[in-house]
Amino acid sequence: MGYDVIEKPTNVFHKKEIDLIHVNFCPADVDQLYAPNLEVVGDIGNTFWQLYESEALSADMRDFSEIYKVAEKNKKIIAEHTDKEYENTHL
Repeated sequence: MGYDVIEKPTNVFHKKEIDLIHVNFCPADVDQLYAPNLEVVGDIGNTFWQLYESEALSADMRDFSEIYKVAEKNKKIIAEHTDKEYENTHL
């Protein structure tokens, strides 16, 4: 989600045999740097809701607890750095 070709060209994914799926409300602009294996064009929220509710999706794929743990850790790190930067600029 939120992929940008500037971050990493998709040909890197293809070399590692990682499938890239374009999910957006508009079709992909396919070129040498961005070449998804599959496109899903439409309402993004509804697309992910249907995928989540699909019986084909295993129960462990619905478990986002590890993602939430990482997100919480990252929020703490950002808060620590933000507070320090704020304190240093308002002495």
